[in-house]
Amino acid sequence: MRTDLPGLERAIEAVTANGVPFVALPPEEPTDARGLVLLWHGADPPRSDAALAAAVPLRRLPAWRVYLGMPLYGRRAPAGGFAEVVRLAYQDAVTLVFQPSIGGAVAELPAALDDVRARLGIDAALPLGLFGFSQGGAAALLALCQHEVRFRAAVTWGAAIDLPAVVDAVGNLYGVPYDWTAERRALAERLSTTRCGPALAASGAAILLAFGADDPLPVREPAEQLAAAIRAAGGVAEARMVPGLAHGFVEQPGQEAAPQGPEARAVDALATEWFNRYLF
Repeated sequence: MRTDLPGLERAIEAVTANGVPFVALPPEEPTDARGLVLLWHGADPPRSDAALAAAVPLRRLPAWRVYLGMPLYGRRAPAGGFAEVVRLAYQDAVTLVFQPSIGGAVAELPAALDDVRARLGIDAALPLGLFGFSQGGAAALLALCQHEVRFRAAVTWGAAIDLPAVVDAVGNLYGVPYDWTAERRALAERLSTTRCGPALAASGAAILLAFGADDPLPVREPAEQLAAAIRAAGGVAEARMVPGLAHGFVEQPGQEAAPQGPEARAVDALATEWFNRYLF
């Protein structure tokens, strides 16, 4: 990755004992380690841990920031790279892409967190934050629902909350309708969080569900409904639309660290504000 970019000069690039690649950014001052934020990228740009670290460095946050690579992407892309992921999505997006990526990321999170804390010497008592974009946002919400790892604050951008609706929308965009079966729909529902308002409220995390006003995917209504359900169950949640932004927020191909553009700065700013308000 490019370590000549502002904020990435001290980046640590490694792989956890359970095989999760990550990029870690220490706080600007060692004594400023007041928390730890874990971040997941998506399938759209930025689509790797390094690309997300450059796009959303959270430099004004006095905390460690650790960017976890999602299964199937970045350093764990299959032979053929992203083109092979696209081919798998055409074949069966839910079973061959969303389940291994979203479900896999959630399953490997606890062990990866333990390893990151141990090798970087991060105090396990520090409060945890969680960020997820698109598929990473779906993983973040599922992780919050499971309560295995406790987070104090979370931010998602363009999260795939209603996965069946997202799959249908992507199929319509590319003119390839998805072939639903009962098994595929059941799997997609398990990866969705449309009905998880009470579980998310019980997680204790303050949750920001953000999205771009120009996002072509069905993310606005699910985010607004889920935020309302979380609040109705006694939790802290907000759905926030950002004018002028779409789904991805860096230029294609979005696999390598690149200078932060205006769209990424907007996402970085809203995440920084939320974590500074609710993480500490």
